[in-house]
Amino acid sequence: MGVGSTFWFTLASSELLPPTPPQNQAPENTNMSALKISLSPEEIQTLVPLVEQMNKHEVFEVASVKAILKSWDTSPSESITKWKIALEDSMYTGNDARFRELLALVT
Repeated sequence: MGVGSTFWFTLASSELLPPTPPQNQAPENTNMSALKISLSPEEIQTLVPLVEQMNKHEVFEVASVKAILKSWDTSPSESITKWKIALEDSMYTGNDARFRELLALVT
């Protein structure tokens, strides 16, 4: 006795959580036009260094992806701001397909 560790944690009941849409479908309340992001060649060049860092990570590596986004805290255009928000949304929902799609817009 007296050796080792004791851990306690609490899990939320699934009855309290809203239903999660399947990963290959957008949530019902998502504005589909907001999912379409158009970047100019100049905006793409601005995002290239960020995307090069992002490509080294998976969508579920939230802390790493957030650190990269935080280190690059300038949003010189509305399109880039929309792109970053969509990228964060894909990361928080674990939507790897959307995450990769957004990264591919820059390459």
